[in-house]
Amino acid sequence: MVHKMEKNGIEVAIIGIAGKYPQADNIQDFFDNLKHGKECLTTFTDEELQESDPWYSQDANYVKRAGIINNATGFDNKFFNISNRDALLTDPQQRIFLQTAWHALEDAGCDPFTYQGDIALYGGSSSNTYLSHHIFHSDYRHEMNQYPVILGNEKDFLCTRVSHALNLRGPAMTVQTGCSTSLVAVHMACQSLLNGECDIAMAGGITIRFPVKAGYKYQDGGILSPDGHCRPFDQDACGTVVSDGCGIVVLKLLEDALRDRDQIYCVIKGSAINNDGQDKMGFTSPSISGQSRVIEDALSLSGLDASQISYVETHGTGTKLGDPIEINALRDIYTGHQGQKVKLGSVKANIGHTDTASGITGLIKVALMMKHHTLLPQIHFNQPNPLLELDNSSLEVNTQLADWHDDAAIRYAAVSSFGLGGTNAHMIVESGDIYQQSSSHVPAEPQHILLSGRTAQDLIRNSQQIAAATHHYTDQDLADVAYTLAAGRHHFPYRHWMEATNIAEVRRNLAALTESAVYQPSGICRIKIYQTQEMTLSETFINSAHYFNFTELSEKHRFWAELCEQMVIEPLEVEMFYTNELIDKVMIHAYNADNKKVAETDSEISYLSNNDVFNMLCWLWQQGLTIRWQKFYATQSVRKVSLPGYAFDQTVFEIEPTITNGSDALTGSADTELPATDNTAITLESIQDKIRQLWLDDLGEAIPCAATTDIYELCGDSFTALQMNVELEDFYEISLSNKTFIENNTLNKLSEVIYNLKHIGEHSTLDEHIVCFNDQGNLAPVFLIHPAGGTVMGCKELARRLPEGHPVYGIQYPFRDEGNDIVSMCDLARHYNEKITALYPTGNLILAGHSFGGNAALEMALQFEQAGRTIEQVIMFDSHPPQAYFSNTVFSEQQFLASFPVICGMFFNTKEPLNDMKSDTLEDVVDYLKQKGWVPWGFSTEEFKLYYELWRSNHNTLRTHMPSEKLKADLLFFKAEVFQPQEILDVLNISLVEGTEIAQWQCFAQSTIKEFVVPGTHYTMLDKENVDVIADILHELLTVTVAA
Repeated sequence: MVHKMEKNGIEVAIIGIAGKYPQADNIQDFFDNLKHGKECLTTFTDEELQESDPWYSQDANYVKRAGIINNATGFDNKFFNISNRDALLTDPQQRIFLQTAWHALEDAGCDPFTYQGDIALYGGSSSNTYLSHHIFHSDYRHEMNQYPVILGNEKDFLCTRVSHALNLRGPAMTVQTGCSTSLVAVHMACQSLLNGECDIAMAGGITIRFPVKAGYKYQDGGILSPDGHCRPFDQDACGTVVSDGCGIVVLKLLEDALRDRDQIYCVIKGSAINNDGQDKMGFTSPSISGQSRVIEDALSLSGLDASQISYVETHGTGTKLGDPIEINALRDIYTGHQGQKVKLGSVKANIGHTDTASGITGLIKVALMMKHHTLLPQIHFNQPNPLLELDNSSLEVNTQLADWHDDAAIRYAAVSSFGLGGTNAHMIVESGDIYQQSSSHVPAEPQHILLSGRTAQDLIRNSQQIAAATHHYTDQDLADVAYTLAAGRHHFPYRHWMEATNIAEVRRNLAALTESAVYQPSGICRIKIYQTQEMTLSETFINSAHYFNFTELSEKHRFWAELCEQMVIEPLEVEMFYTNELIDKVMIHAYNADNKKVAETDSEISYLSNNDVFNMLCWLWQQGLTIRWQKFYATQSVRKVSLPGYAFDQTVFEIEPTITNGSDALTGSADTELPATDNTAITLESIQDKIRQLWLDDLGEAIPCAATTDIYELCGDSFTALQMNVELEDFYEISLSNKTFIENNTLNKLSEVIYNLKHIGEHSTLDEHIVCFNDQGNLAPVFLIHPAGGTVMGCKELARRLPEGHPVYGIQYPFRDEGNDIVSMCDLARHYNEKITALYPTGNLILAGHSFGGNAALEMALQFEQAGRTIEQVIMFDSHPPQAYFSNTVFSEQQFLASFPVICGMFFNTKEPLNDMKSDTLEDVVDYLKQKGWVPWGFSTEEFKLYYELWRSNHNTLRTHMPSEKLKADLLFFKAEVFQPQEILDVLNISLVEGTEIAQWQCFAQSTIKEFVVPGTHYTMLDKENVDVIADILHELLTVTVAA
């Protein structure tokens, strides 16, 4: 049957939904609860309330009921690369909203990290009671005005946190209109799409109250129910019940959704928002005229007649004042269709009032009803409230579960949400099934099911969830399921794939999957293909392989190589080998960057088929490569379907309130910690306890082993390590250099240093500026020279991986030494050579340095050689040649500050300039970096200035130095794989063209420079994941030198 569709040109499709509600961790459970007429509220025991709710009393007006979500404080922070401490200090509303946003995008079949368009997000949250009840009444209350708490708890950052975590580049706006917040957010998201501001828009809302296990105090005349039940439109209606919940929808213009083969829950035909103004009894009262106007506006925009609406999901709070006003507004507009009454419902009867999430919850309910062709029953409705006069209207409350099939085939519904304070929202919705038909045939060929996870355990949990979900699908849906998993999901490192011919086979295979079958990609970059030179490509295959451009295929036997070129996104070197010994068989060997064979496969092939190709692509995908799955499926009759979201590995992050007396919390007098000045009370044990406390407070991490755990490594970055250093200095009123912090890198060592400083006053026999990484060995010592920042903190992993037998030291800038006379690179080299000579008066040396450190190492080597000392090697890590800097002029402070947005953007790995950074003064820069969370909140401007001035001084040193001799020693040059962005070079006035570095350095070396490429950028090449490449090369080179 062909149905008439009345398009108005502003249709917006709902293509993805995710939610978390009382007794429902996902929207399928939510729909099942509504379908079975379940009330999902919790009744708390006296014991639970006495333990958790400070306002609990045995007063008869205290109601022991509420709607609560499961695991409200659970969060998979590692999935989103958020530290334990930040997770702990962040409002669970932000955390759950972030996880739900990811699930919503998954349900929409959209990977935000590969999607080419802009994705917007509009949403709102309820009052932050985690801050007021938990953080404020705990030891963390002293940090209330610090950035981690501000960023984690202000409503302003609800949406921007998600956009940052998920790479959403469209508008990100927090919406706050009280109870109507989330439906207003949907309206704004639709407008953003229609205005061309984004390609996909997300919208939603969240409410989570703390303490979680808490009821409420009933007040006569208020909106809350005296008995903990919500009965919209019933004669016994007397209020609603507080509840938690979160819902998000993903939206796309209808035409775009049809083009992209998205699933369509339903279509928004039009929406409107307004405010009551003064046309009501009071600020918090509802208004008939305000609600009527917003309904009429939405209908007008939709282009529909009110008689076409067959269902209205009402605001329906079940209050004596609100219900009659809402029904009066509806009655005059919705008159029914062909003698049939308009059905009414309110989800608040099932789950209570989710506050800012209530509007989106009503919309999600309607979307699910339309998808499943089901009218859901209204519970707690026995006799209508006589004030509503429903008997004399075209409206009726739907009390029975029923199929939803209108005579017109296209079903229309409306959703209302009204905010305390008068902001109203109304939305007209159309069924989406008319726009897309379900598949009616079983796929002839096996389908390929792709699964992935951040860890092997996550993959298993994901597979178990999908196995359970297959009960909702038939064999006709199998191709859609396979397409969704291939083209509609983010592909994580751990991977597994399987073939299946029916849904039951998928279910069996997934249920039997174990961690031993999960594959962790080894990072291939080259494959060798062994095959017979005679390959049969039948006309049937050629005509069906629409994903392959045969015009690019010069010779048939090169099909596999050309397939990789066309279907694999990453650069992949393919070598073809032909043999007559492997008739009808193709063998493939895969190699990593170290040229090690890490995987292989073979396939019996007589006549090539699309299934053979799919198997090959799946195998390459399993090795970690990215496949153009959309291209493969381009001509197939498939569409995206709803599948379970990622099975997050959640940890509970909850600050327990420890202070119940409000005056203590305000004055901070209960447990304010003062510096430790009584030396007699300072023991090794007390120092260890203090360090453990700092690590737990600042990082949310425990120190596993006092003797072996590298506490510097736990910090994660240099700024955090420096922050820990500063806190220990302040508390113990000592001077604790970062050299000491690096060398004494376990709990036992560091506590002993602090103990000696407090009781003896000394802790080191080495020069303050020489860091000892390893003093064992009889081979030439290696000295790692600091980069422009002055410290060797970033060299620690490299130092650890250098070959055994070589003592390893770091040279740090004497920035606290007011007496040094360093004004040039020659001065710097002379100063450092004196330090090295005092430690090693004779013998061969190896000098190395990253960036600026490489330039310094060269000048030091030249001076040593001039003095007759042998330098075995000079090792540079992406150091820019002197010609790139040399100008005999220095940068002013303002020039340096002006360059900071670009420099910090690269250093902190945002991959783009920080155009919103104010850089007129150094204080502006520090405040910005703290606000972003990139510099620890306790890191003072004065401390930062020390490092800034040092960086500036060293950079200017480069601009006035040119080596005067040629180096006799071997020069090894490790080059970052990613060249410095031109924007960085421009702002720092560095004249460097990619590929010319070695030629320029060769001017200062007598022997031919050996060059090696290292993964990463100029700033990340010494990170832990990249150092392995450097270490392998140095192990080979330095071993050869010793043997010679």
